[in-house]
Amino acid sequence: MIDLHMHTVFSDGELIPSELVRRAQVAGYKAVGITDHADLSNFEHIIANVGRFAREHGHFFDVTVLTGLEITHVPPSLIPDMTAKPARPGRSMWWFTARPWWSRWRRAPTLPP
Repeated sequence: MIDLHMHTVFSDGELIPSELVRRAQVAGYKAVGITDHADLSNFEHIIANVGRFAREHGHFFDVTVLTGLEITHVPPSLIPDMTAKPARPGRSMWWFTARPWWSRWRRAPTLPP
């Protein structure tokens, strides 16, 4: 069993990465993707911290831990630069998901409160 869409305390989850992966291990998962909500203000923090956990500690749980981001409330024109940054040498594998709010945002002159 795998789950490629999990969140930690780095966005709207309730568990730190190690606790989340430990619970996944106990539940029988073979792979998880930690994909916290991110925008331009926090994506480097998430990549650095969840990525470090995945590289240095994930293997202790006998669960493959993938690091990703759920890009949230980022204008589409800024996504290419945002997604290119984690591809620097020495970084682990990254993958991205995006929430489909763009069409609503483009039609409205301002974001709703």
